Amino acid sequence: MKQFLATGWDAANCDAKNGHREIWYGSRCLLVAAELGLIGAAEAVGRMGPNFYGFAAQLSDEGAKSVADRVDVAFHRAIGVNDIPEFPLVQQPVTAIEGQEPPLLSLVDQPARDMQQAFERLGEDDDAFQQRQKRSWKAFDRFVDHVTLADARIILDDFSWGGFDAIVARMPSLAESWKQALLVAGEGVFRAMHAFATGLARAIAPSDPAGAAELFARTASLRPFVNRVIGVSSIPAEAVAAWSRASITEVRKLCFARLDAAANDSLIASEVLAAHEAGAQAFIQQYVDERLAIQEPAKTARALLVCGFSDLNEHATRTLQRFEACEGFVGQAYGAATYAYHRNAWARHWYGMMKSATSPEEFWSCAVLFAKIVDGRFDLWHAECGSPGEVFARFMTTIDDSVNSRIKKWQSERQSKLFGGDIPDPIFTFGQSGS
Repeated sequence: MKQFLATGWDAANCDAKNGHREIWYGSRCLLVAAELGLIGAAEAVGRMGPNFYGFAAQLSDEGAKSVADRVDVAFHRAIGVNDIPEFPLVQQPVTAIEGQEPPLLSLVDQPARDMQQAFERLGEDDDAFQQRQKRSWKAFDRFVDHVTLADARIILDDFSWGGFDAIVARMPSLAESWKQALLVAGEGVFRAMHAFATGLARAIAPSDPAGAAELFARTASLRPFVNRVIGVSSIPAEAVAAWSRASITEVRKLCFARLDAAANDSLIASEVLAAHEAGAQAFIQQYVDERLAIQEPAKTARALLVCGFSDLNEHATRTLQRFEACEGFVGQAYGAATYAYHRNAWARHWYGMMKSATSPEEFWSCAVLFAKIVDGRFDLWHAECGSPGEVFARFMTTIDDSVNSRIKKWQSERQSKLFGGDIPDPIFTFGQSGS
């Protein structure tokens, strides 16, 4: 590490686009060196990439002060950015822990805007697809160049939630100024600063519930330019952030409103998964009980789907059993909910069998069944189900693509369903929150 420090390595000397991995791992080395006391926190911050600022802010008061000063300058530059060029939807995993792989950007292939475009894509060969991808990346590169020239790359660089916590705890007045600026920022600027607003809202929620609720409400209403996601299901980071503060009344109301507003089964499943990812299972159960108490069919159906998309737990099991004999609209919702709930249980079972398999044939027979039914809840329990054996360690990577494909397929299929049936015409649901 001393030899590395002696080279004078500095992230500023790396190409931000092509040197992404070097910046990430070089910054991690600086962070570790600061933890070992081989370099001062302020000097480490000055030489590392912005993606590691959040981790450095948690080192010490010196680290937090140095990070806050730099982020504040970048923040005000970003708030002043105008005329953001159009580009396709892009997503990136959140910067969560220093030991993770460098979070890479990926294009999101959005649904066709009309029937003509849908048919064009059906007839698209590989060359046409690659050309469309190149055009999309060029459009994104124009956006990157725009914010780089404006010295506002904070729009692109993620900042860990722990870093926000450290700065808010030490410099609450600075956090307050950021909050005020974000609440009055124009729509385009806020969309660019979406991830920053999400992390800030989560951090200030315990001390400023009303302010956090305002920020969370705005993040829910505006699509980000770069969508930060969590897990193999690509759960929106703002959903996990909000549910992680569901113990706060003002934020919990927004979380429940997010579930009420979920317009299809895929969105309901994503919201429930976000709550579980955030450790808010108790509030999911509260939501179910409150909606069932209203005794309206649509709210009952929504509550049943929430149970069906939950991970295994006694509350969901008991609730679903209560509606076993229902028919009609609620019976249809019960069928869809139990279908999803039981498949998650079987996915757990087959995964446990895969972990304990003693031969490739045994692993493969279980893996084929597992890969047909697994969904995004895999993120919640994949570390459980027993200890992995030697066969599992050798062969699990061979089905990674199948698992990811199945999870995405579930998401896609559920987009056309609501409470297990076809989505009704918008005239029947418009303005009917929770129905």
